[in-house]
Order: sequence, then structure tokens, then C-alpha cells
Amino acid sequence: MLASIKQVEKAYQTISTSIEQISVVSEEHAASSQEVAAATEQQSAGMQQISSAIEQLSDMSDDLAQMVSTFKVDNK
Repeated sequence: MLASIKQVEKAYQTISTSIEQISVVSEEHAASSQEVAAATEQQSAGMQQISSAIEQLSDMSDDLAQMVSTFKVDNK
């Protein structure tokens, strides 16, 4: 009977340790997921800034092309 109780106690300790390890791994996974989400948001914001800059550059290029088209160059 005492041996059975010791086996149950050992099994309980093993299960308890396993649950603690799973908890730690789960917390690490959650932290990693949050870091990935934050990095994704930063990348998205950066891409939006790049897209906006490209649009502005395109508009400026169109304006410059219009201005330059008013000049005539004489090739003598």
C-alpha cells in the first residue's frame, strides 16, 4: 500500500512538472507571437510609407515632365 502511494505521489510530481514546463513553453510561444505581430505591423507601416513616397515621386515626375515640355531646344 505504501509503495502504491509513493508511485501515485511520484506520478503526481511528474505530471506537475510537465504542466509547469508546458506553461513556460506556452508563455514563450505567446511572447514570440506578439513579437512577430509587432514586427509585421512595423513592416506594414513601412510599406505604406514607401507607397506614399512612390505616389509623391510619380506626381512630381509628371509635373516636371509637363514643365520641361514647354521648353524648346534648337539643335543647330
